[in-house]
Amino acid sequence: MMHNIKPTHTEDDHKAAMKMLAALWGAPEGSPESDRLDILATLIEKYEEQHFPMDLPNPGAA
Repeated sequence: MMHNIKPTHTEDDHKAAMKMLAALWGAPEGSPESDRLDILATLIEKYEEQHFPMDLPNPGAA
C-alpha cells in the first residue's frame, strides 16, 4: 500500500495524515510501511507541537 506523505501544514493535512497513520498502524518492523509510519508520526508530532502546545503541569498540581 503506497501513501503519498507530504508536510503537514493545515488542519486538512493533519486529518489526512492521521487517516494514513491509522492505515499504517501495526506495520511489520523494518518494512517500507513501518518506515512510512515513522516518517508520518514525526510530521504529525511536529504539527501538533506547533498547533496544540502543551503547557508544563503546575508542580503543585502533581
